[in-house]
Amino acid sequence: MKYFSKTLLIACLVFGLSSCNEVLVPQGPGVNEVPFKLSFSTADKVLQTKSMVSGTETTVHTMQLVCFDANGQYLGIRDAEVDSDGASGNFFDTGVINGTVPQGTARVHFIANRNLSIPLSFSNGTAEEVVMKSLELSTAYNDADHQEICFWGYHKEASAEAMNAWLKPAAGTNNVVYMIRDRARVVLTYEVDAHQQYEITKIEWLIHNGRDRGYIAPAKDFWGNDSYYDANSSTGLIISKAGINEYKTSGRYSLWTSATENEEDNFDVAYQSSGSYTKKDQFLFDDDNADVDDVKVILRVTYIVSGSPKTVYHVLRLNDDDKNKYDVVRNHTYYIKAKLLSPDVAYYETLEDAVNGDEFVNADVEVDRSIPDINDENYTLQILLPNEGTSVVLNTLSTHNLDFAFRMASDVSEPGSTDPADFDVYWEKSQSFCSNTLGLTYVAATKQFQIHVTVTSLTDQLQDEWIVVEHKRSGLKRYIHVYVIDQFRYLLNPTLKKAGDDYVLSFQLPPMEHSQFLPDGSPDPTELIYPESLYPIDVKFTTNTLKAYGIAQNISNYGMFGVSVESTDALFSSANFEPGYNTPISTSNTGQRTHWYFQQATNHWDFWYTYSLKTYPTDGKVNIYFKDVRSNIKYATVTDVGLFLYVEFFGKNYSVPETN
Repeated sequence: MKYFSKTLLIACLVFGLSSCNEVLVPQGPGVNEVPFKLSFSTADKVLQTKSMVSGTETTVHTMQLVCFDANGQYLGIRDAEVDSDGASGNFFDTGVINGTVPQGTARVHFIANRNLSIPLSFSNGTAEEVVMKSLELSTAYNDADHQEICFWGYHKEASAEAMNAWLKPAAGTNNVVYMIRDRARVVLTYEVDAHQQYEITKIEWLIHNGRDRGYIAPAKDFWGNDSYYDANSSTGLIISKAGINEYKTSGRYSLWTSATENEEDNFDVAYQSSGSYTKKDQFLFDDDNADVDDVKVILRVTYIVSGSPKTVYHVLRLNDDDKNKYDVVRNHTYYIKAKLLSPDVAYYETLEDAVNGDEFVNADVEVDRSIPDINDENYTLQILLPNEGTSVVLNTLSTHNLDFAFRMASDVSEPGSTDPADFDVYWEKSQSFCSNTLGLTYVAATKQFQIHVTVTSLTDQLQDEWIVVEHKRSGLKRYIHVYVIDQFRYLLNPTLKKAGDDYVLSFQLPPMEHSQFLPDGSPDPTELIYPESLYPIDVKFTTNTLKAYGIAQNISNYGMFGVSVESTDALFSSANFEPGYNTPISTSNTGQRTHWYFQQATNHWDFWYTYSLKTYPTDGKVNIYFKDVRSNIKYATVTDVGLFLYVEFFGKNYSVPETN
């Protein structure tokens, strides 16, 4: 659409150019386009804001740019190309955006996976809040399975010149667009009770009373004063708590609408005792839950009671620990753990009754705490543990130092505070295996804080609790999950067998969750588990007869192979080996080196290979593949194949010769 440019109109009058009476604001691509090349990253690859908790839906395959000038007036929409930065497949969570924006652009909304119409139906000069809060820019369903996840990112500058400089930075500078998921992810799990007097063969579920759609951007009423992006921040996308749109409208929806509707179209499988099935998570758009009807999770459970099937409906409600209603916020992941389900208590016979009823059974809802970084407009709080996560294992009776950083958002090289008194650092719940007093000091050399945790009790029983780190003034808060144990007294029972041209090292890991329970329903404390949050597991081995390459062809990759150079001097003590496993034999006589486990006394191995298990493998069975390299060994009399194995926190070392 055309409109008058007052400045140019005045100029035309001054110079008497009667033909110069109007100027087009760009809509479609033209000659005055500004080209750019930017990186993008989805939420769990970047510093997290208060509105973010990581999920796994990080797949981007299309990108569009909705562009505005410095006054928030609409200029047009552009398609852009997205390229992987090395990830495999057609979908990726980091990569590169190539495209153009209209000349005059000072604000850009980056929209991934939505496939908006080009051109949009807005007139040139339409206000930003009108465009971004329109039905056309809503997150309406756009695929048959309602599972297409859209992402949104934003960048704003004070002028078109400043935006041009950001789009085309100096050589060596890489600007990043940070994308967040447009809806919340809900995960349902079921804890099987080994002592129940009935069998559950199938659990199906649906979500009732969630929003049917929201806006692609978490919209605000006054975009001119928004806090979505701080132009001085090197951390990119900044979303304040006040900026989360609560969708204050009356419209709500249900996945079930009438008694005649086909129920099968609405339910997904959450648990099945036998056979194959595809488990699906579900998604909700932003929702402040302020309406009369609460969000419900409805379960359709098939029991076997006294040999006969019985199908009933249970209803769960999203409540937090204080029994307050949960706010459903985009990009959060909500974990619902259903337990104590019964065919005799708190159920409905029909879906219609479940939709209209208000009786709820027991369920726990957890929000993922595993994000190490969080920021607001001013500060960044980052947990800095060795595994780059938020959990740590302590296994010595000593004082351990756990690091975190508190930095300026505008310059992450500068501390936001150097005073320990600015923080509350405390145990979330009372515990007995560490001192309840936590020390805190600031280390000027690293510009980081250290929490001092003293372990006072150490057994082979795994104990755990959370440390809360909170900046008093900003309210920024992160968590550290502390596990304390001497050793997991679990025999790996490794074997090394020849398989074709390969050698395969195999051993079994303990499960991540309890499967044994006491008569009162509590977990059996004698059962060893290894929690999921303690992954990855580093498997270390040293050998001079084999070369590790990790996995065989067409085998699922549970880990990533690497090499760490660490002294193995401690290996050569029989006290460090599991009973029944041979220890290395050192000799200064090279003529005696007829077996792989002999080593020259003055020239010990000085390296461990490291194989990192990122997730719990199928059935807990680990297979690591090797190639025989004895032909490369200096001493040709080494005739046997084998290796030494060590897994941190799992007791002592193993010697593993070839097994027939």
